[in-house]
Amino acid sequence: MKAYELSLKDKRDAESIRLTAERIGMEKGMEKGIEKGRQEERAKAEAEKRISALKMLKSGFEPKVIADIIGLSIEEIEKLK
Repeated sequence: MKAYELSLKDKRDAESIRLTAERIGMEKGMEKGIEKGRQEERAKAEAEKRISALKMLKSGFEPKVIADIIGLSIEEIEKLK
């Protein structure tokens, strides 16, 4: 009977280890996905800033005013011309 109980314990331990590894893997995957989403959103926001700055330039705003409002550097705005 002792061998059977040990075999059940080993089986349960192995299953516990597998489930823990699976949970850790899922957590790491979620963290990577969230970070990737944040990076994509930052890139999208930067692109939208440039589009807005270009529209403002075309409307006659001065680069310094655009820089103050949008948060891009004057150099970045000058490159859009």
